[in-house]
Amino acid sequence: MAWQIKRRQRTSWQELPLSNGWTGRLLIKRVGSTVFVKAEALNGASATSTVVAIVPSGFRAEGTVNERGLLHTTASAVSRWWCSGDAFSSPVAVSSPVYGSASWDTLDPTPTGGA
Repeated sequence: MAWQIKRRQRTSWQELPLSNGWTGRLLIKRVGSTVFVKAEALNGASATSTVVAIVPSGFRAEGTVNERGLLHTTASAVSRWWCSGDAFSSPVAVSSPVYGSASWDTLDPTPTGGA
């Protein structure tokens, strides 16, 4: 059997606008049907909700995806993130910066513009 290498459609990294008083950076990208997010110094010290950002069409999870991901923080309460429909959330609004990444699969059609 010969392996075939196919180039998958991909987007570039895009910064998502943060919601509800969260600060830092949340980047999103899609390769094929897999969505990747990276958090850079996400901080919820002034957050009014655990919803960090709204995930745009083309990147949304089907149902709710709990993702333990790779997280680095001094906050002991953060153990996972989740994506439910269009909301990317943290279990608590942490007051220590969070760095890390997560991924999930999507059934959304491939986006054709920016994130």
